Amino acid sequence: MNNEKGITELKADVLVIGGGGAGVAAAAAAAEKGSKVILLEKRGLGGSSALAFGIFAAESPLQQKAGVICTRDECFKIAMEWARWRINPRVVRAFIDRSGDTIQWLMEKGVEFETEMFRPRQFSTVHQIKGRGFALIKALADSCRQHGGEIFIHTVAKKILISQEKRVEGVLAEKEGQLLFINTPTVVIATGGFAGNKTLLKQYCPDYHDNMEIIGIPNAGDGILMAMESGAALEGMGNLLLGMPRALHPPYDEPEDTDIPPSLRRMGLIIFASDPRTLRINKWGKRFVDESVGMGENAIVRQPDNVCYSIFDSNLLIIYSEEGTSGPMGTAGENKKISFSEWEQFLIAKEKKGIIKRCNSISELAFWAGISPSKLQETIEEYNQFCQKGYDPVFAKDARYLVPLNNSPYYIIRWAASCLNTMGGIKINENTEVIDVNGYPIPGLYAAGVDTGGSWESPTYCMKISGHAFGFSVISGRIAGEKAAEYAST
Repeated sequence: MNNEKGITELKADVLVIGGGGAGVAAAAAAAEKGSKVILLEKRGLGGSSALAFGIFAAESPLQQKAGVICTRDECFKIAMEWARWRINPRVVRAFIDRSGDTIQWLMEKGVEFETEMFRPRQFSTVHQIKGRGFALIKALADSCRQHGGEIFIHTVAKKILISQEKRVEGVLAEKEGQLLFINTPTVVIATGGFAGNKTLLKQYCPDYHDNMEIIGIPNAGDGILMAMESGAALEGMGNLLLGMPRALHPPYDEPEDTDIPPSLRRMGLIIFASDPRTLRINKWGKRFVDESVGMGENAIVRQPDNVCYSIFDSNLLIIYSEEGTSGPMGTAGENKKISFSEWEQFLIAKEKKGIIKRCNSISELAFWAGISPSKLQETIEEYNQFCQKGYDPVFAKDARYLVPLNNSPYYIIRWAASCLNTMGGIKINENTEVIDVNGYPIPGLYAAGVDTGGSWESPTYCMKISGHAFGFSVISGRIAGEKAAEYAST
């Protein structure tokens, strides 16, 4: 309905801003509770969540069936100890406690998971999605619509309206030049962070620099800014979810590279770059990290120009062909044995794309990287001595990962820490209610996903409970949708 000012007026019980993992989960959950739901998305559905590989859960039906050792209590303790209790324990507990049930909720909507990754008596939290995040987004959007929810894409939320009593009373938005007023008592903010807002990045995030690659959708922090305008408190605005550059990731689309063996077409160079048996050096040819800690993004952003080189040789290919991979970024079926020649073919194909260089000598490695040959030779000789002794006196690297570099050809990958997304912003409680600057919930205002990262994530992503960034988006979105529907019905 258009009023005399030419503004289209709509009505909803629950209004969701953002159509990524948190937003569609909130919309589906609220619609299933019987609420009239409207979701506004400024682009198309999916956001950065469409690119996600897997989702965290503890005590899910799939884990229980496989005999995986992964309890809610264990995950809670890991999360809190990792963050040194500088996050909200009740928010973390609520998220973890709903995680296993959320896997069942998603499966009932047709979402499928790669079950072969779960092995008995192992600790594994990430549930890899068949069709990746896009399949999950589609299933939740379909559920929202099936329960009467409306989804408006290419629609920008402009302002959350707060009454004199400090309660939500509506949202102003714009769609294709037409102003909208949505009369609603509840709003769920799920706009996906501010990785596309350089002003906010420079203001709050000391690890960010102009040349840092942004992997996810470059969201501008619309929801965070609207929440601030509504009186919300902020928390953890400096947190970045750091990762590897897109070029090293497995292909997001169905791979068609015929130069790569079929068994490896869904593999990315990330598995080599992050392997604990590589040698990692900076642009001065100096080793700077225990390579077995994982990707080591925190160490990389401290290096000159945020540059890292991962070096390995044919010894690693022999290990892969005989034992399978064991790096922290392995994928489902990571222990499957693939022949030495197939691995070689994979790396040669990647070299044609300029991502990796195959060299016959250390001096050739140095020339390609622009590093002093004598310095690189010195570093490799020292490292090989550590490997020979089975002891790393510098970084105390686990002896089982001390593999010497002495079997040419050598391989070198140049990469830098990238920004997958921001993980901070709006302060919430365990009910996903937005907290104001005085410490009280703002009635009718909820937030979910990475817009709220400071409440549940420390400055360093916890690899021990993998999948929890995407997991929190979906699970907190579900909680927010349920709580918003409950509030709207009172």
